Amino acid sequence: MLAVRGLKKYFVIHHNPVARFRHPDHIIRAVDGVSFSVNNGEIFGIVGESGSGKTTLAKCMLRLYHPTDGGVSYRNRSVFAMSKEELRRFRRKVQPIFQDADSTLDPRQKVFAILEEPLLIHQLGDRGERKHRISEVIERVNLSSSLLTRHPSELSGGQRQRVAIARALLLEPEALIADEPTSGLDPMVAAQILDLLIALKKTGGVTIIFISHDLNTISYASDRIAVMYRGKIVEMIDGDYFQDHAQHPYTRFLRGLDTGISRTTLPESVHQLTRAKHEGCGYAHLCPYRIPLCDEVSPELRQIDDWLRVSCHIPVNRSSHG
Repeated sequence: MLAVRGLKKYFVIHHNPVARFRHPDHIIRAVDGVSFSVNNGEIFGIVGESGSGKTTLAKCMLRLYHPTDGGVSYRNRSVFAMSKEELRRFRRKVQPIFQDADSTLDPRQKVFAILEEPLLIHQLGDRGERKHRISEVIERVNLSSSLLTRHPSELSGGQRQRVAIARALLLEPEALIADEPTSGLDPMVAAQILDLLIALKKTGGVTIIFISHDLNTISYASDRIAVMYRGKIVEMIDGDYFQDHAQHPYTRFLRGLDTGISRTTLPESVHQLTRAKHEGCGYAHLCPYRIPLCDEVSPELRQIDDWLRVSCHIPVNRSSHG
């Protein structure tokens, strides 16, 4: 359904001295050669720490950012080559759910008006049909219809996030790109939102690109998981294997699988200087398995097994470490 090929999004640093020190060539490679495809009806997880490039990747997929290189296609059609009408259809079929629902819900409008707006924009139904459609979707996301007369400020964080999901579902999308949809919510509410998204996939066949920094959330929800580090995908692994069988040193560090092995302590400043020409593995300065080749050549993401692709010069079956 959705495919990303060789996607790059670079930002030139102009005035931030700290950022300029960390990037000697004055370029932030927010997304750096990312490729993957998302199948119909799956939950594709993207996980990584803050600054790994997850949100920039999502915005490129939604055509909110124009890439430096590479592309995104939807049903074999380039998103960046779409005409105005094609783009209109694409944005109806591929809907975003952003982390901060507060910033996407107009505080001056009541919930009904917020939900009716996308139907008006896409000229769907008369007043009665819109009311019926809104009532159905409100029930679908487990909200009371009494909330339709309230402003966003009168709702809880979980309720506002459900309104954001309802708004996306009103257009009957084929895919949702959900960027940290459970972040900042109470754990119980976050679990309810997560179960709602999973139900949308199971009962409605909705494809979901689920972006998060929470490893347990991603592991629980996703059919496949891409792990991002410094703008690159360093591992792509089936969800069933993510907990115990990750192979990339960075993923294993995040999961706590190599607890008896210390990470390398090469100073960040030295590492940045050695990578001034953007050579070598971006994780080399922290990797406990680092070899000289890691400082010289950036590893490609390659197939290791049917359920695993890893960007590492020496991926090892480290089952003996957990």
